[in-house]
Amino acid sequence: MRIHKSALAVLLCVACSSTRAREFVSLERGTQSGVQGSGTVVIRDAALWEAIWKRHASVRVEGAPRPEVDFERQMVVLVSCGLQDSTGYALEVVSVEEREGKLIIEARASEPARDLLQAQVATVPYEFIVLLRSDLPVELHVKS
Repeated sequence: MRIHKSALAVLLCVACSSTRAREFVSLERGTQSGVQGSGTVVIRDAALWEAIWKRHASVRVEGAPRPEVDFERQMVVLVSCGLQDSTGYALEVVSVEEREGKLIIEARASEPARDLLQAQVATVPYEFIVLLRSDLPVELHVKS
């Protein structure tokens, strides 16, 4: 069986551009975190997990127990909108896909309605997710 070169090129391009959904579990989502940067923090080892969780939980009166993660098989990604000047902001991870040699995290961000009063309290909308370990780079796409 002979495959024409142009047909082979098309098959290779389709294979390279394929998208594969990745399963994930939300560990915690909220609006108060001691990690105030915007974007993602990819955590692939226990030492970094301990440090990030300690900083995250530092804004809580009672702290919070750090969830156990098997870093031989899993990794954690913190997704955050960064520091906001009022309540009413939220963030939710809606999907993770392996695409074009990257893990693409799709998140939905919401803002408070402009015509409603909001408490003037600093918030940091965030979500921690756990998924199967990967060495692929992580890219965040946030939609409103």
